[in-house]
Amino acid sequence: MASCGWGGPREQPPGAPPQRPEEQPTGPEGARGPDSVGAEHRARALLLAAAAGLQPPRFDWALTRPSQSYRSIAAHWRNREQCGQRACLILLEQQFAQRGHSTGKYPVYRHHQEERDNELVQCWKKNILYILYNDSVLEINRAAQRLRQGRHPLLPPSGVTGRRRRGGGNDPSGEGRSRLAPWPAPDGPRPGPRCRGAAARGRWGGGVASGGRALGRSRGPPRAGGGGAGAELPCERAAAGRQSRRAVGRAMGLAGLLLGLLLVPAVLVSTGLRGGAPGNEPEVELELVEWEAASDAVPGGSLWPLPQWLRTSRRQLQLVPDRFQLVHGAGSSAGPACGLLQDAFRRYYEYMFGQSRRRQPGPGPLGARAEPELLQLEVVIESPEPGCYGYPHLRSSEAYHLTVTEPVAILKADEVWGALRGLETFSQLVHEDDYGSFLVNESEIDDFPRFAHRGILLDTSRHYLPLKSILTNLDAMAFNKFNVLHWHIVDDQSFPYQSIYFPELSDKGAYSYNLIYTPADVRLVIEYARLRGIRVIPEFDTPGHTQSWGKGQKGLLTPCYSGEQPTGSFGPVNPILNTTYDFMTQFFKEISSVFPDAYIHLGGDEVDFDCWKSNPDVQQFMKKQGFGYDYAKLESYYIQKILDIVSSYNKRHMVWQEVFDNNAQLKPDTVVEVWMENNYAHELSSVTKAGYTAILAAPWYLDYISYGQDWKKYYRVEPLHFHGSEEQKKLLIGGEACMWGEFVDATNLTPRLWPRASAVGERLWSSSNVTDLQDAYKRLTKHRCRMLRRGIAAEPLFTGYCPHEARGQ
Repeated sequence: MASCGWGGPREQPPGAPPQRPEEQPTGPEGARGPDSVGAEHRARALLLAAAAGLQPPRFDWALTRPSQSYRSIAAHWRNREQCGQRACLILLEQQFAQRGHSTGKYPVYRHHQEERDNELVQCWKKNILYILYNDSVLEINRAAQRLRQGRHPLLPPSGVTGRRRRGGGNDPSGEGRSRLAPWPAPDGPRPGPRCRGAAARGRWGGGVASGGRALGRSRGPPRAGGGGAGAELPCERAAAGRQSRRAVGRAMGLAGLLLGLLLVPAVLVSTGLRGGAPGNEPEVELELVEWEAASDAVPGGSLWPLPQWLRTSRRQLQLVPDRFQLVHGAGSSAGPACGLLQDAFRRYYEYMFGQSRRRQPGPGPLGARAEPELLQLEVVIESPEPGCYGYPHLRSSEAYHLTVTEPVAILKADEVWGALRGLETFSQLVHEDDYGSFLVNESEIDDFPRFAHRGILLDTSRHYLPLKSILTNLDAMAFNKFNVLHWHIVDDQSFPYQSIYFPELSDKGAYSYNLIYTPADVRLVIEYARLRGIRVIPEFDTPGHTQSWGKGQKGLLTPCYSGEQPTGSFGPVNPILNTTYDFMTQFFKEISSVFPDAYIHLGGDEVDFDCWKSNPDVQQFMKKQGFGYDYAKLESYYIQKILDIVSSYNKRHMVWQEVFDNNAQLKPDTVVEVWMENNYAHELSSVTKAGYTAILAAPWYLDYISYGQDWKKYYRVEPLHFHGSEEQKKLLIGGEACMWGEFVDATNLTPRLWPRASAVGERLWSSSNVTDLQDAYKRLTKHRCRMLRRGIAAEPLFTGYCPHEARGQ
């Protein structure tokens, strides 16, 4: 300790009576106030540490478990070599000695025995370490400022208020809690700890209880024969005892001061050069930022997906949950009547503050830093038609501009859909430090999606997904800025969609009568998605993948034959019967009215022609139509009929790539989804060359799993890496991450999907030059922890832990 230039914690002289609990300085809610001796030590320690270029220590919270005493922490820090860390250890031991924790006493926290250890840990974290880390930085900046002004670096001039005395204890009026005590002159008289004179009762705010020991004050030995801890030393003898000790203390202080005077100017010059600030400007903010423990929380370190353009400052603003507001800005075309934004305000307020607000607040940290405060986020919708009551669509604007500055942040967007994306980004900027303060870095962001279609496919046929699972993943989609739920609602295995016109489809085709999606369920999913800016595109795949349809609609499927005899099995939808198209006309009329999106996915993939080939009626129809033996033409015949039916209801359509490959006559606004992984770049080139719009799913089948960090291969995909002109590449409007349900149900859907799908989300939102895997890993790890805090059971990327888990949240 001596190598640091100053001694360890002050010890009481041998035989000195212990300080009584009622005489120990207390603050609001039972927290102790800082004493001036600690302030002087902190200032000197931090001056020396800063002059030596040392960083402040980072406390290892893993060591602060209730089962361990502070001695184990002290031993941990004794192994550190830096002077600043040793200085912090001295202050740590001093604080514990003053509070009686080193001897196992708990003079303030008089709770039940089982709560005692936890209270001690909170005391360490909030009342001691916070002072050492934050208040000390303020002390050194103030001292440095006084030094530049030619004043005493550790003491302000006489008569200038310097620290707040906290009331309590012997101050029954409570006035001491708000009284500012003047700093004493370096050589002025000070009342002793046991002196009951008028100065102690008046000017000093009620004796010991008004704020602790004064600068340089030490405890004298007990009066001979006085007996007991309550014996008091007369003021005259206390003053005489102090005079001798003051000389020694003044000499030691002068030595440390001279060293500080030599080293601090160099630090100030280097800081000014590093910050580029003029010499006559105060550097408190810059120096504070340099020492911030939350440096890892710079916005660019946790945003996902990364915005198109981001400029951020290290200057932080504080958000106080009880005062911070999300409001409609002046001139916004959307006001309080916009239910979509009102719901978003409530939702994102909970995301930012909800968990912490539900925790029982403990004693506030002493010496808390005074960050400038952010009071509001104003949301301004600039379009005359904000979209509050509509549904998102392919051409919706999701662009936004976010400016975070004191005292009001501004979020501007053309439509509410962009405001939703901006609210998500703002919520990701807000972070909570170890002491419960909410902070945000001053930032400016200009953002918009790279691709308009960013989807997640959920399969609810092979395994029924409860409504809760679907809604949970809609939340996760919003966190990752996806905007399309591709709902593969029915397939061979089951028909869980409850039709209004044809209820027997689900009555006989679903796994069970209670494993269905009622009309109310479907409306809930659509509205829940709308409030998050997500489109719902249903897929009713025909003519293949329709075995469950046939159970509730007789005559819809093609009978299969063996020779001239039916086998009793059925194949795809029967394309040669007029009754088939009558049914489809009524069915898609219902679907068009239930699902508001402009698109319906009609499938068309993996049609098995064997049953058609075996059926004599189909063979005869083929000859009549002149199709020969090309059953792909029969499929195209069916698809064209279905396209005409759907188009008659003013709906557009999406199809799987086989429909295009089989040369079906598609309408110009058809969207072709490329899903076959083999040579998908060539398929994209062919589809766009033919003038059709395309979306890409082939490299993002997330139901295929492997050991290791397979998110990286999804992240490396570049959708536009195919041969074609610029006009062709404009026809690729996005992509989808697909989670097929053969081996997925509600038990593993969410962890298998997230955060692997997050990699696809950033690829479809962020700029094409965002490709750094190391940076992506750091950000995605933090984003995964954020999703966990918000209730999304996302699986880990690799080894490690989340900060909120270490805090027991």
